[in-house]
Amino acid sequence: MVKVKFVIIAIIAFQTFMNVSYGSKSVDNKDIKKEKFIPIFVTPYYTAGKDETEAPKVKTYKGYDHLLASPKKEDLLQVVKQIEATPDMISPVTLFVLSTRLYDLGLKWESVLWFYIAKNRYFETIQVLRPEGLGSAPAAMDAFSDLLGNYVNGFAFCDIKKQQEAQLKALDWTKAHPYKAIYIEKLPAKGPDRSILHQTALQKLAQMNTEEANYFKDPTNLKKFIEQRKKNNMDKKFCD
Repeated sequence: MVKVKFVIIAIIAFQTFMNVSYGSKSVDNKDIKKEKFIPIFVTPYYTAGKDETEAPKVKTYKGYDHLLASPKKEDLLQVVKQIEATPDMISPVTLFVLSTRLYDLGLKWESVLWFYIAKNRYFETIQVLRPEGLGSAPAAMDAFSDLLGNYVNGFAFCDIKKQQEAQLKALDWTKAHPYKAIYIEKLPAKGPDRSILHQTALQKLAQMNTEEANYFKDPTNLKKFIEQRKKNNMDKKFCD
């Protein structure tokens, strides 16, 4: 079980994408196993089971918790459907948990999309709201971004074209469904005009996506990236 250290890290930094996609170190072939299950916990929101056969403990949103803990794909897809219908106030934490469970049940590209949506929604939050009004949520969301990202990006970069498409789709979703919680007056903002802060956050997200896409358009970068993943057995661990 991976334990969480609640350390504030940079959100959606390009280097983070590179690190979790490359893998941290190479391992002997005999030690390689497919990463089909995400054994993380982020207190108090998510505690994975001891393995894929044991249900996780979920505490994000009462209306979804039992569905997110379910071993049935149709229950998770029901959550997706409900979130799509009423997305305005769904927290990034709930979206991170949804991504985790989609991965566990083999819906990996769906997991990738919702992971990027979760990261985007969190980025919206921290760009508009002051951290002192958010309690422990930023630390938890940093932990999800870091720990979950090791698995989701490990898989996503098996197919860079599809990964890039997922990021663009997530950005489009984020633009179409602004997180309404950032406009709650009782939550202190980083400036007097929340709308301007929000639009700036969206522009930054678009810029980061463009920078990452440009990185992979360079044949030298792409070759280096693929070679490093191969060296660290990332494809053997994550690719179907």
